[in-house]
This record gives sequence, C-alpha cells and structure tokens, in this order.
Amino acid sequence: MINTQIVLIEDDALMAKALLFIIQNNSVYKPIHFFNAELALTSKKVLSNECIVLMDIQLPGINGIEATKKIKSKFPKVDIIMISSSDSAEAVFESLKAGAVGYIIKNDIQNCIIPSIIQCIDGGAPMSTSIARMVATSFKQNVSSNLSDRETDVIKLLSEGQTYTQIATTLFIAPNTVRSHIKNIYVKLFATNKSEAIKAAKHQHII
Repeated sequence: MINTQIVLIEDDALMAKALLFIIQNNSVYKPIHFFNAELALTSKKVLSNECIVLMDIQLPGINGIEATKKIKSKFPKVDIIMISSSDSAEAVFESLKAGAVGYIIKNDIQNCIIPSIIQCIDGGAPMSTSIARMVATSFKQNVSSNLSDRETDVIKLLSEGQTYTQIATTLFIAPNTVRSHIKNIYVKLFATNKSEAIKAAKHQHII
C-alpha cells in the first residue's frame, strides 16, 4: 500500500543512511528516520496502525525489543521488522515474542529490505534465510521434545540450581520420582547430562 508509512529507528548514522538510500531509490516510500526509540514514541502523528517500523535492536536508551513491546501495546496493527547484526536465538525469539513480524540480519539488508517491506505489506513475515531456518528448526525441536508439565517444572528448577532433593521438596514428590523425570528429560532433549539438558531446554525456549 502506497499510503503505508515506513519508520526507521536506527542509531548508526551510516547504516541509517544506507537504508534510507535503498528505500528511497527503489520504492515509492519516503521513510522517516529516528536515532532512538524515545523520539519515535513521542513524535506526534508518526506512529500509527498504517506504518511499518524497521527497528534496530541495539539502541541507546530503550532497546529495540522493549520499544517493540511499547509500540505494539499502543498500535497493535503496526508491523515491526527487526534489523540486527545479531543472529542469536535469544535475540530472535525475544523479538518475535515482543511482537515483531520479521527479523533481518544487517548483512542481508541490501538485497532483503525492499522485498521484506513488500512481503510485510502483503501479510507475510519476512526473515533472513538463516533466521527462518533457525525458527523452523526450533519449532521442530519443540514438537519432538514434548516435555510434560511436570518435566518442564523439573528442568526449570534444575536450571535454577536446585538439587534433586530440593526439587522433590519444592514439587512435593519423592526424590526417586525426580530422578525418573530427569531421565525422561534427558531422552526427550537428546542430552547426556544436566548442562546439556538445560542448554537444550533454553535453546528450545522450554525455560
């Protein structure tokens, strides 16, 4: 939609300049740029349900993930595409949980930004190829792990440093039952020890 406003929130001047140049010279859109989220959030008549926000994660003051939460709470129909140098699972999933519809790695910006905007307008969820693969892999792992509610409680307490005895006391179950649950957790998470199980549970966003 031509009437869609593109809002760029990026504190790196060179990256902002490159993004603005690409968008202005390869589309009908005239993006508005802010160096931080606070300026965007307080500007009148800029953010609305008819805009797409290109959001950097590492920003001075309010970071991109917190800014995404604030924008979505006020303008739930705004589409936010995260732009970041980080491809960490934590950054990706925290962004998506905050309400972002897409995630583009900055190295992919030149080739991806215009198609991503168009895809977003068409109702899609634009992501760099590596990010899309990560999300798909995590989804498959979550489905295959299939921890029960009690097993999830156990691995959570284990990650917090509780011993088998402490977990048993917390959950009002026998220590042998805790050991049984942990054995099942190891099998489901393809882990051979506590640290591997906790790492896998965090990667799959079970805890």
